Amino acid sequence: MRKIYENTSILFLAYWLFIGFPLGLFTLLMGPTRWVIALSEHFEWSERVQSSLQKIVILLFVVVSLFIARWLSKKHQYYISNKLRWSVFSLLGLNFLFAAYMFSFHPEKLIALADSGESVVFGKGHNVEFVFGAYPNEEKLELLKSRGYTSVVTLMNDLVVPAEPKLIKEEKEAAARIGIKLIHIPMLPFVSGNDDAVKQIEELARTGKGKYYVHCYLGRDRVNVFKHIVEDRGAAIKVELKVKPPRRLEDIAQLERGKYFKLQADIYLTPLPTEEEFFGYVVGGQFKTVVSLLNPTNKDDKLWIDKEINMLKKYDLKLINLPLGDDASDVQIKAFNDSVLRMARPILIHAFRSDSPISNRIIQSFVHK
Repeated sequence: MRKIYENTSILFLAYWLFIGFPLGLFTLLMGPTRWVIALSEHFEWSERVQSSLQKIVILLFVVVSLFIARWLSKKHQYYISNKLRWSVFSLLGLNFLFAAYMFSFHPEKLIALADSGESVVFGKGHNVEFVFGAYPNEEKLELLKSRGYTSVVTLMNDLVVPAEPKLIKEEKEAAARIGIKLIHIPMLPFVSGNDDAVKQIEELARTGKGKYYVHCYLGRDRVNVFKHIVEDRGAAIKVELKVKPPRRLEDIAQLERGKYFKLQADIYLTPLPTEEEFFGYVVGGQFKTVVSLLNPTNKDDKLWIDKEINMLKKYDLKLINLPLGDDASDVQIKAFNDSVLRMARPILIHAFRSDSPISNRIIQSFVHK
């Protein structure tokens, strides 16, 4: 008689963790997502097609990992072969620990796997040249020095544990051995806490001379914020920068506080983004205008408005506060829409939640235009 074990939910979650984490790393760094990028470049597919394919890849990853975890946990419940059952469980657990170990203590190897060779693109100015990419190993640092780079700028932060403190230490030691200057401008992958970094980037844009290699971990969000700051504050050097495109809302299904809606080309209505979402999707140059529907006469709303103003001004983004309540008249909504349509695009409009009555009325007003 087959014996069913208790705690099947915990068993399922354990299997999903053991399967999902290594499979997720493979999907993102070496497998399907890289294949989609390569095929998109080869066949010159549009960004929309590439984005849709990446969403399908992520969906398939979730479905496949759930299916495998469910199948294994079902099999684990029965006395088919005690030795085989625990052997499989142990092997998958060791595989997970190995993947977690590589991610935590040898991230440079994962970076090498993730680097497609296309992450470094040049930006030229009058006296300065910025090149963007992922974390450089010692061999890459030697190559940069041989090509006449003035300095390497690292945006990694000791607070981003466990990977970045180790990488920072190794890069400092390698740069000292090779004899290339390393400039450390620690930046957090969040909107707040980067005041000093913004000031240092502005100073480098104004006074820098020569050729700089700028990197964070994988050469994505933080280098895009660096690019945005240089473009906005370093206009005197007329930098023409091209780097990996910033993350777009279309790359995700929804934000943490709810769904987003595309009202028109380059006009989006969203819930209030979290700090991490501001950093990933707003301040890196993805939007030119941010409009808040929150009411400054409401005590709670005022706290959010003030926080948002302080966050955005660091990145030279101005918050436009056009409060609309759920009882707004049709005339007020039309006036709001007319005002929004005159603003610089791309535009992000947000209430606290995107399923509020006023959000729904704005969505409908654009639908019926």
